[in-house]
Amino acid sequence: MEAYPYPVSYKGEYFYRSGSTKQELKGAALHRFLLGKQGLHWDGVPVPHVSVSDLDANALAYFRRQALKSQRLTPEIIDESDELLLDQLHLVEGKYLKRAVALLFHPDPERFFTGAYIKI
Repeated sequence: MEAYPYPVSYKGEYFYRSGSTKQELKGAALHRFLLGKQGLHWDGVPVPHVSVSDLDANALAYFRRQALKSQRLTPEIIDESDELLLDQLHLVEGKYLKRAVALLFHPDPERFFTGAYIKI
């Protein structure tokens, strides 16, 4: 029998089966589990309170220069508006920008994600 794709809620607690045991999920582990089952990553979650006008124009300009220099993007995409560029980069979910945008292009990403850092 296949494992159930989502944790089971019982009296406000969440559990999943691992082999012959049941494991409780809470906090960050529960969040990671749910995102993973939906095929999402932490940085791909939409953020409702960040707009393109909040982003650092210098960071976006630097990205454009580097993307053009490395030939990772075409000049046509580079010349698009910020909104269309972010959409082409798959950094927009519906009407919201994703967390990755706030981390990469917002002048103060810790305003949204305390202790955030980028590891490449």
